Amino acid sequence: MGLKERLEKEDVAKLDIESFGEIIDSYIREEHTGLLIDFPEGTKTPILKCTAGPSSTIQFYMMLHAAPVLIKQMVEELDLDPKRIESLVDSIYRYVVKPSIMDALEEEEDGENS
Repeated sequence: MGLKERLEKEDVAKLDIESFGEIIDSYIREEHTGLLIDFPEGTKTPILKCTAGPSSTIQFYMMLHAAPVLIKQMVEELDLDPKRIESLVDSIYRYVVKPSIMDALEEEEDGENS
């Protein structure tokens, strides 16, 4: 059963975040899901291709679950102090992730207003 069908069985508006997460967890465990992030030449705008279909919810969920793995690899590869991981995560969010998201949303709004 696909994610859409699973969610249609529930009153999504009444689901709490834990219940919603359980549905997505179940879907990911039972289905082979993959996420390809492609950056076409000449751009830094990614194209997301997901085996679960164009579900931004699944894509976001997959990226959230991949983040700890990426941070751990980064700590190992760059020989960073594991005791400073929280500070590293805070800095990545504050100075990289949040500004990138906000800039992308602003660019999108500017494009729509042009």
